Amino acid sequence: MNFDWTNEQLAVRGAAAEFAERELWPGFLDRDEARRFDRDLWRKLADYGLFGMAMPVEYGGNGRPLEELVLALEGIGYGCPDIGLALAVGAHLWGVVDPILRDGTEQQKQAYLPPLIDGRWIGAHNVTEWETGSDVSAMTTTALEHPDGWVVSGTKSYITNGPVADLHVVYCRLDVRDRKRLVFLIVPPGTEGVTAHALPTLGTRTCSFGEVTFKNCRVPKDAALGRRGAAATLFRNAIEKERALIFAPMIGAMQRQLEIAVDYAKRRQAFGHPIGSFQAVSNRLAEMAMRLETARLLLYKAALLKAKNIRAPMESSMAKIAASEAFVRSSEDLIRTFGGAGYLTQTGAEHFLRDAVGGVLFSGTNDVLLGIIARQLGLG
Repeated sequence: MNFDWTNEQLAVRGAAAEFAERELWPGFLDRDEARRFDRDLWRKLADYGLFGMAMPVEYGGNGRPLEELVLALEGIGYGCPDIGLALAVGAHLWGVVDPILRDGTEQQKQAYLPPLIDGRWIGAHNVTEWETGSDVSAMTTTALEHPDGWVVSGTKSYITNGPVADLHVVYCRLDVRDRKRLVFLIVPPGTEGVTAHALPTLGTRTCSFGEVTFKNCRVPKDAALGRRGAAATLFRNAIEKERALIFAPMIGAMQRQLEIAVDYAKRRQAFGHPIGSFQAVSNRLAEMAMRLETARLLLYKAALLKAKNIRAPMESSMAKIAASEAFVRSSEDLIRTFGGAGYLTQTGAEHFLRDAVGGVLFSGTNDVLLGIIARQLGLG
């Protein structure tokens, strides 16, 4: 695989970083403290073209290669390490927009993609439930089929964008004896019976995260995405791509982390020397650099495989695990480098650790993904 990006591709990453630092970063710490999702920033991202970068022109996109979108997301994370906003974008793109593009009918694409791309709508990907977690086959939310449509009943939990979403996509089991038969339904804006409330979180506070309840929620017959009863395959495709790509902004954030740590280690004096001259500190920063490059290369590999529509369960799992674990450890190392100052909220270092912790849980816990890797090796 060739990761020798062209000057034009690198310019995409650089331009996204400049945009994010100029338009998204100001006021982040205040938004984080207030636990506020900012819809104006969402529209700025849409106007910048982020949501439509890799989408076909006929639906309002720019038709660029997937790898350019990944580089743009990396740039966004570098310019504005607001991981909550990055998580909201990833859930929207990989859980809602991409599945509709990949598996939707032409009518569904024409109806739903333009407002999801131009920022009018925010999408939420409803899979997880309180008791079932990553066990998709055990979900209890049901879809009862009628001649004129579907009736959805159930509650989804831990839903990124849930409380602010205009459009929901929801995985349900068919109300039949075979509980493993699933259907993927699009719930349009304004559908009656949909309620949501926010769930406060340790980190990623600028992302609206919560519980969504569907109470006798009626959706039309043509709301089903893909083949009836075969939504497990749609989920596998969507979650694999999400795992492969959702950490692209975090790679950018880790690059910014490393630069902050190196700069501080050069400036901060202790015992008459810059602290970066002490091996305990310099080794820590060297390990941050190695983790970053390992995670970046694994993410690039997974991204290029998905750009070619190649199945990559092992590669996407490895990329997600490497990036999420690296982000946690490097966030801790940033605080250690700052010392006591890193523990203060006013220095802006501690938010990285709060935001990083959730990464080992979402898009499948790392424990579950290690099991996927083991099975790909022929174990279990």
